[in-house]
Amino acid sequence: MAQWIFDENDVEELDFAVIPEGNHRVRVQEITEKTSRTSKSMLEIVLEVSGYAGKIWDYLVFDNTDDTARKRTNNKISQIAQSFGVKPQVIPTNPQGLVGKVGGARVKHTQYNGETKANISYYLNAEKTAALPEWKNAGGSTANMDIEVIDEEDVDS
Repeated sequence: MAQWIFDENDVEELDFAVIPEGNHRVRVQEITEKTSRTSKSMLEIVLEVSGYAGKIWDYLVFDNTDDTARKRTNNKISQIAQSFGVKPQVIPTNPQGLVGKVGGARVKHTQYNGETKANISYYLNAEKTAALPEWKNAGGSTANMDIEVIDEEDVDS
């Protein structure tokens, strides 16, 4: 058993305010391969958001049930690839290659069980991402990060 004397004076309050709607720099913190409720392969993508302590969870479901679903999946793969500067083929074959990469996303709000939640509406292309302010840590300090700006022509679609 651990020996510890708890001191409530050493507890730091964390502010997890809802991330505002709009365009934000995001960084892939973690990707987990999972199965959706409908038994389809999917990726759970955990994103850090520049300047905020909260995180956003996004999901990429590999849905091949019909033409509409296949196109929706391919569109999302293309958005992610363009935003994070990888080839689309990397996403289903080596999703861990996205971890640590910085891109951009449009955040929208939805209501869930009476609470406002921040979600990804869509991922920004390289040009829109490059126009965003530089990365800031949750406390507001800028991070010394190398962010590679790529031309959309350099990303295979």
